[in-house]
Amino acid sequence: ETGHPARHDERPLSSARRFQSSGRYADAIRAYRDALATGMNGPDTAEAQQSIAQCYDRLGDASAARTAYYEAIRRYEDQIAAGRNQNTARQGIVTCRAALV
Repeated sequence: ETGHPARHDERPLSSARRFQSSGRYADAIRAYRDALATGMNGPDTAEAQQSIAQCYDRLGDASAARTAYYEAIRRYEDQIAAGRNQNTARQGIVTCRAALV
């Protein structure tokens, strides 16, 4: 056991989603951050950032969740400006803003 949350044969995004769905939120945050650090781009970056925010919410860290939601909104806005998956991005912004209220 290396202590690393993702197995070497998995993409970090896949393992992050698996950790999140099983309630291992701290591991999920690490795996989502690993996925973002690999230079992932496109719509997955905003969704990963939103998932980080949701994990912080589940862990009760409102401050970190808030920061992550704002970052997700920024990434969704970039996605819209680039003309990629605009409807999905708009819905992501609505969801993030609702979580910030």
